[in-house]
Amino acid sequence: MSTTYEIERAANQAKNMEIAKAICAAIGGEFSMPHETSEAYFYCNMPDGLSFSIRLGGWALKGRISIGANYPKYVNDERGSQRNCIQRDFDRELKYNAAQFDGITVAETKTAEQIAKDITRRFMP
Repeated sequence: MSTTYEIERAANQAKNMEIAKAICAAIGGEFSMPHETSEAYFYCNMPDGLSFSIRLGGWALKGRISIGANYPKYVNDERGSQRNCIQRDFDRELKYNAAQFDGITVAETKTAEQIAKDITRRFMP
C-alpha cells in the first residue's frame, strides 16, 4: 500500500514529466530522465548534440522552470566543455551562443510553445 507522500510524489512526477516532454517536443528534442525516480529534473537532447536540463518545482523555483544548456559540440564535432563555453574559447567556432550557457528561468504559466521560443531565442543560433 502506498503512502500519501508516495502518491503525491508520483502525481507530481507525472505532471512535471508531461510538461518537460511537451517542451522537448516543441523544440524538436528527445526527452530523457537522469534516473527513473527523478521527480523534477529532466533532459532534452537535440539531434546535433546540444542538450538542455529542465528543472521544475522546488522551493527555489516557485512558479518558475529552470532551463540550462549542457556541453555543446564545436562545429568540427569535437565535444566542448562548460569552462570553454564560459571563457568563450574562440579558437574554435561554436554552434551556439557561448554567453548564454548560464541558464534561464521561465514562468510555469507559459505554454510549451512559448517556452520553446524562449529557448530558441536565448540558446540557439
